[in-house]
Amino acid sequence: MTLTQLEYIIALDRHRHFATAAAKCHITQPTLSIQIQKLEDELGILIFDRTKNPVSLTETGILIIEQARVVLKEARLMNDLVINSREEVKGELNLVLLPSLAPYLLPLFLGSLVKKYPDLLMSIRELHLYQIIGRLQNDSADVGVIVSPIEESGFYEIPVFKEPIVAYLSPDHPLAEKEELELSDIDVSELILTKTHQHLLPQLPLPKTKAKHNIRFENASIETIRKVVERQGGITLIPWIATTFMGERRQKFVRPFKGNKLQRQISLIVQRGFHKQRMIDALRAEIIANLPPEIPRN
Repeated sequence: MTLTQLEYIIALDRHRHFATAAAKCHITQPTLSIQIQKLEDELGILIFDRTKNPVSLTETGILIIEQARVVLKEARLMNDLVINSREEVKGELNLVLLPSLAPYLLPLFLGSLVKKYPDLLMSIRELHLYQIIGRLQNDSADVGVIVSPIEESGFYEIPVFKEPIVAYLSPDHPLAEKEELELSDIDVSELILTKTHQHLLPQLPLPKTKAKHNIRFENASIETIRKVVERQGGITLIPWIATTFMGERRQKFVRPFKGNKLQRQISLIVQRGFHKQRMIDALRAEIIANLPPEIPRN
């Protein structure tokens, strides 16, 4: 039994297709099949049921895969402990982050991070929160960037910064006459929000009343909502960092709240017992170092 064979069975479990798993492992399909067969022969069991399409795990195979993940995680931990002892920022860091953060946050720090640490190999994916949690749990990701807090247990949230939330108004909105807004200025019933920003509603002092519109956005981007507001009227809430990528014309429709009273907490999330400490510390430090001065640091 080898660590490579364990990597192969985990790849096949993840993709449930021999050709795809082989491609992800950068080997030929016959090589993958032979090595998995050798492991099954050595153990005297079938890990995969090849009669099904897609291929599936046997009952014993489920237990083998779970243990294989533990073994590979411990093997990687040994290597990372050596790197950490050398005080080096070196190796591969698999980063996952929310689509609502990626287009605004990544351009700020990514260039300086890889320039400062040339031996750091970054792998980046934009995923929804449930996918981020899943990737961290199955060790296919090392660290996530999310909006805190989360409900799932077994994770450690590392605060990075608190980001102000601002209002974005339609051109003819009555509140456009004000330079700054109070939270009490907002009529919750006319807000157009994405599902990912619904958590901001409890911070507003007004009771939730029946919406003045009959559209609910389950999975829309900030840019989509912004354009709807511009054309159809109304008001939305957007993270301040998104306004830094707007042109001068659209900046006119942005209104901050006095005292930055509406905020969201941006954090790194790792599994408890995470082991790429130096890389994650370097990532957090580089994000903070490249934040605009208007954003308070944790």
